[in-house]
Amino acid sequence: MQNYVFVIDQNKEPLNPITPKRARELLTKQKAAVFRMYPVRYPENAKCRN
Repeated sequence: MQNYVFVIDQNKEPLNPITPKRARELLTKQKAAVFRMYPVRYPENAKCRN
């Protein structure tokens, strides 16, 4: 299973996920910026299963 990076456009609309390699290239060329390191948020009162 390959990892993917979630991408949003300038209007904060979701785009197709891209590979980490492509994301690094965009960051290096300053064509992209990090919006959030951890996109998944869980409610504080949610119970986790072990």
